[in-house]
Amino acid sequence: MIVVDMELPNVWGGGQLFAYSGVEGETDWYHPFVAKTLPDKLGLSFFTEAERRLWITINLDGVVKESLPGRGETAFKEFKPEVVSSDLIDAAVIPEDGYPEVRVTYLFLNKDVIIGRVVWEGEPTLEVEPKTTIRNGEEERRDGATLQRNEEENTALVVSGGDGLLNFAYSFDPTDVDDAYAKALSALKEDIDEVYERKVGFFKGLPRPEAGFPNTLLERTYYKAFSVLKVNVESPVGRIPYHWTTPDRFPHRYMWLWDSAFQAQAYKYISPRLGEEAIMAVLSTQREDGFISHRMGPGEKDTTRFTQPPILAWATWDIYRYTRNKSFLEYCYPRLKGYILWDLRNRNYNKRGLLAWMKVEEAHPISGSRGGESGMDNSPRFDGPGNDDAVDFNSFIANDLEYLAKIAEETGYTEEAELWASKRRELIRLINKYLWDDEDHFYYDLNSEGEFVKVKTAASFTTLFAGVARKEQAEELIKHLTNPEEFWTPFPVATVSRDEPTFSKDMWRGPVWINYNYLTIEGLERYGYHDIARELAAKTLDWMAYWYEKTGVIWEYYDWEGKVNPRDLPRKGGVGEKGGLGFGVIGDYNWSAAVYIILTLKYNRQ
Repeated sequence: MIVVDMELPNVWGGGQLFAYSGVEGETDWYHPFVAKTLPDKLGLSFFTEAERRLWITINLDGVVKESLPGRGETAFKEFKPEVVSSDLIDAAVIPEDGYPEVRVTYLFLNKDVIIGRVVWEGEPTLEVEPKTTIRNGEEERRDGATLQRNEEENTALVVSGGDGLLNFAYSFDPTDVDDAYAKALSALKEDIDEVYERKVGFFKGLPRPEAGFPNTLLERTYYKAFSVLKVNVESPVGRIPYHWTTPDRFPHRYMWLWDSAFQAQAYKYISPRLGEEAIMAVLSTQREDGFISHRMGPGEKDTTRFTQPPILAWATWDIYRYTRNKSFLEYCYPRLKGYILWDLRNRNYNKRGLLAWMKVEEAHPISGSRGGESGMDNSPRFDGPGNDDAVDFNSFIANDLEYLAKIAEETGYTEEAELWASKRRELIRLINKYLWDDEDHFYYDLNSEGEFVKVKTAASFTTLFAGVARKEQAEELIKHLTNPEEFWTPFPVATVSRDEPTFSKDMWRGPVWINYNYLTIEGLERYGYHDIARELAAKTLDWMAYWYEKTGVIWEYYDWEGKVNPRDLPRKGGVGEKGGLGFGVIGDYNWSAAVYIILTLKYNRQ
């Protein structure tokens, strides 16, 4: 065992991502070899077309032990994970009373190969075997190796060693099972301690909060968040010439616009260049007319007709403040300008000078993504017909105009800086003229008939983030925000007010989204509500750490009560596989992890 003098993530939970990262080398987006931890065994399940599993079994004189404690007759007596990260697993088990401890290590060596080791000593003797299975594929044994194949997917498990020490390699090849076998044989020659040290070295190179960590759990969650960031990096491929990031390597395999903006702000702590590239990758897919798709991939056809919240200029400026790399601004500025102008020209549906998201009216309000362009897919804001002038869209544009002006000034485009400042002032005037309701003291969307869409959601707090609200309006918004009967739930901030008839625990219809908490915290700071901002940051960090300790995962969204395991929350109408598109709440979600890091470094406390 290698001694690690840090509190690294060590919670096991089913569904944790495990894959090779573009931070370390080349990935293969077209032929991904990506896994998740099994809920019931010390092993992995792979997101291959034909599902594969890899785990450890221990034979005690004919009695097989292979399950985690509490999982029936085959359960280990004890399970002690030391490190559980996105490319390194190091755990010990005691199979039964009176038997020696067995230590198991899994490491991602490269995009196609996992190497591992099993170590034990003492009496009585054990039979330890790494095992693998394939569903709906072919399997053969060759010289003690297990070879698996199905159409365009091949894997090989090779084991060497004997009593007290086993080394193994599990490899993937998209074309030939013999190549997979050769990769596994070659990988057995690797120095596993050296690879282990390299994985730990990633964590040692990260910044630590100046005030340290108030407890071990928050430290482990912090490094877990960086582990999530690491696993969600892809190397340059196809039309994307830079390292780029995903919300989660599965199922959201593509690059997403506003996700990338949040994520980039944390990636700069891994590497300033990585933070820059996360933005540059998005901008590199821009069309000539300025449009940027909400979802992008390596191919020219990996695009949609939808965009997403315009927060790229804000994120660009954040990274520039950290790097002071003016060439980065010079690359981004004309592309950011083109994108903002495209939004202003193409989303003014109701001809008021305000912007509206392009709604998908044929989609089901709950199980579909009517409001997908806004990022708030099934928010009840979008239950009605038509494209409504949107408080968040206009606030995001107003905010990005502010940062576009800063970038223009910094890069020498002084006259253009004034143009963006002027557009921002006019947009703020229109938002306050049309979208503020004097009766409810709240911002609402406005439909094509000029009527308020009276659904109170967290989208209205983007007016604080963007500096749109006047002082007296901000005071009223804070009353709504901090009201326990509206948004200030046990785990704040609910995305829909509790007194709304549509309030629920389904995705954007009530649950807490960490990116929106971040936007709200930024807005509170902007208006001088520093104590509330700190309180919200602390609650966000503490609740995320609480659920990490319970599940081993950083989640896409959370129960506003803090009672329901995020795994069991509905997502677009159903839980788990019964959710929209066949999956439930996403685990090891990148922007949630990014915000955890950002808030930890900003609000670290003893």
